[in-house]
Amino acid sequence: MTDMGTFKKSGIPILYPGSSVFGNTWFVDASASDSNDGKTPDKGVAKIETGVSRAGENGTDATVLVRQGFYQPASVMALTSSHNGIRILADHIMPLMAGKNTKIYNIGGPDQIFTLNGAHNVEIAGFRMWPEMAQTATGIDIGGTTGCVGTWIHDNAIINVEAAEMACSVRMGTAECQYILIEDNLFHCGGSVAAGTGIIDWKLATRSMVRGNHFDIIRNAATSCGIFVSNAAAPRGRIVGNYFNGTEVGVADMVAQAVYTAQAMTAGDFQIVGNHTVNLAAPFNAYVLLNCALGLNYINETAAVSA
Repeated sequence: MTDMGTFKKSGIPILYPGSSVFGNTWFVDASASDSNDGKTPDKGVAKIETGVSRAGENGTDATVLVRQGFYQPASVMALTSSHNGIRILADHIMPLMAGKNTKIYNIGGPDQIFTLNGAHNVEIAGFRMWPEMAQTATGIDIGGTTGCVGTWIHDNAIINVEAAEMACSVRMGTAECQYILIEDNLFHCGGSVAAGTGIIDWKLATRSMVRGNHFDIIRNAATSCGIFVSNAAAPRGRIVGNYFNGTEVGVADMVAQAVYTAQAMTAGDFQIVGNHTVNLAAPFNAYVLLNCALGLNYINETAAVSA
């Protein structure tokens, strides 16, 4: 199989349409028709949600390959146990900040783009997304009502610029989740909100990691942050090697955690290491970081350990 990706394992290339059937693989093309069966590159369906629905109806471990184009979902793409093992991939998975041209534009659409409830081993990669800008909206909501295990969100650009409120790009663990990896994404988001909102809202997601992402906190305020750890009972978490840039000097935070007196993390159970921050007020402790292991991080490009 030809590798059409850059740094990640890619799906089946669909630059050259053919009539071969590729197992439990579903093809999406914005210029196609939802009346197609979606089983071959030359008979793709027109909507991502149609491809996701077909995949869920035809067994687990499916792949949905989305050709470059402009997509505006009419409804939430809800992934459940029927979608275990699904991979929803742009046909070319670009590296961070590169020329992603498979766009999911959700302004005026449903509150969420993707929801994952009881859907395990899910991969979503390669998209440029615009979540709805309301504070209640979320681009990808993992475990909103039922927990998930083994989610991999990578190589996306999630954009929500200059809203009056800062929507969460990713929320994980309202219901307990495990082994969530948020990796190599660009988050270009911001706004002024009440305390307790982050571009990533990290609730009860154990054994999970946020690694190698770029956060542009646009029009930030003192109560905004890149990652809000909003449940202190989220052990074995890792925030590693991310870059956080605040566009307004001296406000907003990299990582914030709510004060929990009854649910303090075990000492050293949550690690923050190798991150870079620019123009942030209190990168590591806007609220109270309880018993975190802070390694070497960089504040305005100067090596520092902050607690």
